[in-house]
Amino acid sequence: MASLVIVAGASPVRADVWRATDAAGDVVTYTYSFDPPPCGSLTKRDVPADGTTDIVAVSVRHESDAVDLSARFAYLAAWGPQSVSFDIKTEDRAFEVTVTRQRTNGPVWVGLWTQSRETPEPTSAVPTRRARLAGPVRASAHSSIPPWDLVSVNVPRQCLGTPRWVRVGVDTLRFLDCDTARTDVWAPAGTDEAALSIPDGPRVRHSR
Repeated sequence: MASLVIVAGASPVRADVWRATDAAGDVVTYTYSFDPPPCGSLTKRDVPADGTTDIVAVSVRHESDAVDLSARFAYLAAWGPQSVSFDIKTEDRAFEVTVTRQRTNGPVWVGLWTQSRETPEPTSAVPTRRARLAGPVRASAHSSIPPWDLVSVNVPRQCLGTPRWVRVGVDTLRFLDCDTARTDVWAPAGTDEAALSIPDGPRVRHSR
């Protein structure tokens, strides 16, 4: 087993903690082929036995000074090459924390991205998405200590603009080769996981 520790949509929930499960065995593989030309094709296949890519639970703790996020997997021993993305929405901005490992047992890269909710003018040359240095978001990988099979992130609230609430979505992507990838996304029961946008959990307010 393995553990990765990162130190770093719905009706309102008047609490500082939210937890939810995700269906097990719902990993899918997408394989791209250049045939038939000119556009090629994308083949989807269910892979219920892939525990490394299988998100089974998520949690959000909105504390007074930080937001703790976690995604639990069925079996994370072979983590990498893989990325896990936590999409964070606040009352006025959107953020993304991406946790990436290029190879199994390799170093972990953590990126904090920000995006304005305001739609730029068509003539604007200013990008709406920009990378931020990780700063207080730090990463380390552990293979023999609990909690097992967990990717967790701690983001200072100040880095998120000190929000009153957050809504969080989680997805993961694991490449098998340059043409084939496996993915899973947390989704409420009855939600189409193949949708283009990642579902958000409910609003989680900070501790007072």
